[in-house]
Amino acid sequence: MILFTVVSLSPGVRHAHRPDPLAVLRGWPYAPPMRLVVNGEERQVGSNTTIGELLASLGLTDTLVAVERNEEVIPRAQHANTRLAEGDRIEVVHFVGGG
Repeated sequence: MILFTVVSLSPGVRHAHRPDPLAVLRGWPYAPPMRLVVNGEERQVGSNTTIGELLASLGLTDTLVAVERNEEVIPRAQHANTRLAEGDRIEVVHFVGGG
């Protein structure tokens, strides 16, 4: 089965396109996006997004970071499996060396 959606690129003009397969797995664009607060800034992500996917979208997959979700530290080993929810407050902290 091939799925198509209709998106509007400009007012009054509609174009059909095939959705991104990974986005479909996360529920986007079929489920409404979730709103999160990441380091104090509101951000939208697809439903079922994990912390690992969020970090990848921020370009932080190869960076040593600490992640706090709703004031609870999430261990790095759980990033790939921890799903985000509407309204989550995420803090991402980089470690910087120095003396």
